[in-house]
Amino acid sequence: MADAATGSHDEDDVASAVRAYMISHVADVLDKRGLANSPDLETCPRCGERTIHPDVSSTYAIDKRDRSRICAACGAVADVLKIMVPRFETDVGGEGEG
Repeated sequence: MADAATGSHDEDDVASAVRAYMISHVADVLDKRGLANSPDLETCPRCGERTIHPDVSSTYAIDKRDRSRICAACGAVADVLKIMVPRFETDVGGEGEG
């Protein structure tokens, strides 16, 4: 059991699981508030899902690149993948050029 918990995970599988959980969670939140079919729902610019409600902050995240609203699922996937597969986009010092 311990090996399974500490073993490596396929990023695509993890991303799919995170996305599925968040979509389910947001659908539940919207349903409980009576907003599941609200005309105020917005479409996510990343995935095309219509799950963003501007008055319910748990339905969206802010894209750090351009400060736009993305759905909570896309935001969660981006956060998890950033942890799993860090991208070193900036020079943080040391012996590098520049």
